[in-house]
Amino acid sequence: MDETKYTIILISGCLAIVFFVLLLLAITSISKNKNLKVENKLRILEKEKQIELLTAIAKAEENQNIKIAGQLHDDIIPLIALASSNINTELTKLEKEGVQLQNIRNEIKAFSMIQESIREIIHEIVPAMFTSFGLLKALEVFIKQMNRGNKSVAEFHNNTIFSGDLPFTIDEQLTIYKICREVLSNLLKHSKYDYLNVSLEEVKENFILLFSHDGIGINNDEINELREVSSGMGLKLLESRLIVLSADLLYSNDEGVSKIRLKIPIKK
Repeated sequence: MDETKYTIILISGCLAIVFFVLLLLAITSISKNKNLKVENKLRILEKEKQIELLTAIAKAEENQNIKIAGQLHDDIIPLIALASSNINTELTKLEKEGVQLQNIRNEIKAFSMIQESIREIIHEIVPAMFTSFGLLKALEVFIKQMNRGNKSVAEFHNNTIFSGDLPFTIDEQLTIYKICREVLSNLLKHSKYDYLNVSLEEVKENFILLFSHDGIGINNDEINELREVSSGMGLKLLESRLIVLSADLLYSNDEGVSKIRLKIPIKK
């Protein structure tokens, strides 16, 4: 009888210990889940704040750039043109008096070069092709221009129902255009492709631009390493623009075909 009681007490004690251990594990698990939920919420809030901040910065920079472009176009270029005209007038008077000024006239041609450089800066800040034709047409024209004086072939294909109207604001479209310009410029400089195909795809509520080529490629690990060691502004600007759009830029290189996939979620 004593042994039976002892056994019952022992079993009860073991069960109690198991129960308390399970209870402790359950409490720990619940606590961890709550902490994870809080951490996830904080991460989401932090990301949302980061996106809001970067969007505000990008908007302010864009407005400032547009203001600078306007000042260059409306104030600086006319001043240079006026100065050039006045100097040429005075030179003409001196030449009528027999003064040889051809060397000076050659130097004056630099004014025209300065004007062209300023116009290029204006077009880079506010791409004329984008403002005239919109995102898709501007991309198509830019890609066609990449074929000039180059033995390689670059093509653009729109495999979606999108045409002029896109599910993005004008600011978002300009950001997409600048991302694409940066990607295309990098490919032109570094990939040494013979053939480049840029296609617009629509996959599960995402706006996707796929850059496929047969040149020197790079994968995600390599681009991450490059991003860490790079001191240039190109990759940093590219990264900030992607964050603003909540977009992803994925790199792959397989069996002689290299791809860059720009995925932008379509907001509802």
